[in-house]
Amino acid sequence: EANADIVALQDSDTARISTGNIDAIRFLSVRLGYYEAYGPPTLDQIFGVSILSRFPILRWETILLPSLEAQRVMVWADVQVGSQTLRVYATHFGDIDEERPLQARFVRTMTISAPSPRILLGGINSQALEYCPGEGCSESAYNVLASVWTDGWTAAGRSLTDSAGFTWPAASPAIRVDYVFLGPGMAVESIETPRNPLTQVASDYL
Repeated sequence: EANADIVALQDSDTARISTGNIDAIRFLSVRLGYYEAYGPPTLDQIFGVSILSRFPILRWETILLPSLEAQRVMVWADVQVGSQTLRVYATHFGDIDEERPLQARFVRTMTISAPSPRILLGGINSQALEYCPGEGCSESAYNVLASVWTDGWTAAGRSLTDSAGFTWPAASPAIRVDYVFLGPGMAVESIETPRNPLTQVASDYL
């Protein structure tokens, strides 16, 4: 229903026993007629991150993030959109408070000089206005990324406290931890977080 051109998926295991040996990414790409980029391989037993694109994917790579417990990754793909190549990053940060700033600083370093235009998509498990006493607030994962990336929500003129942007939990969203970040020179015409009966059961995040 969203008719999205580019989709970032987290926890996108490809054909694991825990998911009934179903390659959900391949199923979606075939069903939708989209190109796919995914990582890491299932045999690595790591949380997967994937990108689906209506436009051709020229190349992609999986990058391991610094992690304190479960290994987290970032996938980037170069997508051919007309005459331009769009660099798309997709990631999913960890659940531990101490590791998310590490991952954010790593991603910032890896992407700050990347080709433009570029976008960063994914769940960083960090709120824009999360409580962090003292000087530690500048080191929240959101603030680290927002120092070099533009939050698509605020770029569209929406407030950080606007509950229409909350993404978790899907059944009754109370916070925003999933983002679309924009690289230099990109603008937003409109933005919304889809909410309907399907989004409430498709995932625990919007």
